[in-house]
Amino acid sequence: MADTILHRGEPFGEARPTGLWPGGLTIPASPVEHAVFWGIAGQFVFYFAGLAPVAPLLATGPVMALATVRIMRERCVPHWLPALWFACTAGVLVQLLAVFFLKGVGGWYVPGWLLTFGPAAFLPVAGAFVRKSVVFSAVAVLGIQALLYSAVAGVAVAAGLDPAYPSPIPVTRMMDPAFHSVRLTQPPEIAGDERRLVAFTPYPTSAGAAACVFALLTLGHRRSWAQALALAGWLALLALTHVRTGLVCVTLGAAIYYALLLRRRHLLLGAGVALLLAAAFTGPLLRGAELANRTLRSQRPSSSQDRANLHALAWEGWLYGGDEVLGTGASVRGGPIVRDVGIGTHDWAGANLFIRGALGFGLTLLPVAVTLVFGFFAGLAPAERLVTAVAAVLLVYTYSQELQTLYIYIWPVFLLIGGIARRTLPPVLAAPLSTA
Repeated sequence: MADTILHRGEPFGEARPTGLWPGGLTIPASPVEHAVFWGIAGQFVFYFAGLAPVAPLLATGPVMALATVRIMRERCVPHWLPALWFACTAGVLVQLLAVFFLKGVGGWYVPGWLLTFGPAAFLPVAGAFVRKSVVFSAVAVLGIQALLYSAVAGVAVAAGLDPAYPSPIPVTRMMDPAFHSVRLTQPPEIAGDERRLVAFTPYPTSAGAAACVFALLTLGHRRSWAQALALAGWLALLALTHVRTGLVCVTLGAAIYYALLLRRRHLLLGAGVALLLAAAFTGPLLRGAELANRTLRSQRPSSSQDRANLHALAWEGWLYGGDEVLGTGASVRGGPIVRDVGIGTHDWAGANLFIRGALGFGLTLLPVAVTLVFGFFAGLAPAERLVTAVAAVLLVYTYSQELQTLYIYIWPVFLLIGGIARRTLPPVLAAPLSTA
């Protein structure tokens, strides 16, 4: 019989089994962990069942409900970092309500908060009740599914097959119509001649961001054939979505993850030397960065130009629109220069300032920046380094993507944030181990 250990001060009221499934997958040992594992592993099932509009609630709702019961039963006091995430995201909800009552616009964003900012508000608190290895194992299982999906969908699209069918969930104003269609690639009227996979999301940009983040989380799983297959699946999906930011971010995140293995004094010393070299060779570095930026933008020039125009319009609308603090409260339809795309979408920094103003911008960005610093000094374990890497990736994604739309799909990260923040006491044995 496998030995069991009970950790005093940890959120597990029962002895935990040490057994593993094949591939080094950790067996869930509590109702909360089972909800997390199957919620993550079931993303493709939710999508192809046509449940994408409500998938965030189906996946995270049981986790939040079970964690709430545990918190109330055990009278747990959350760590200040999950409390900060809750306070900031709840502040966004208060701001949405204030703008709606003051201006009468943006009412459909209020219920949408539960699907976007909701996971970021509640899951860091729930992360104290879930072992990090369970999260890594579930992401690995989903990555193996991504490998199979990439192979089948890639062959189907290459053969000219792209089946599509509607979701049975009724269309509502608060949800993008793209969520209500199940298909392999982005619709031709949006993608043109490109064929980019969307996985379990409505857009290839969201699929690429999810693949990027989950590829990083797969690094936290123990070395096994499951980790290798899962990592191959996420990288294959990332390649088939043709998302440029995702390729940059997965490289950056992996570099941070492995660089943080260095002792802090060596890392800071290396950073100082790098800054000195950067100052000494500023000219060549700037020219190289400009060349790299032009090369990246030239991959899809029309998309890059549209995003630049949207950013400029959103930025100017925030500066001169008279709503610098609270924002406009809703997106505004753009003109032909941006192909009638709404101003306040497809861009995060400008969009967040335009819709939510300086207050919403600060409330959204603050917990990400604090998590980056906290993770850097938290320790050298895989979870701490991964949280730091993902926080850096999210900051980079402010260049091109709305963070709240990413939160719908990368919600397992918030469990890790809560996991690295909890304080634990030294373990004690549930029962004396036999010496026989």
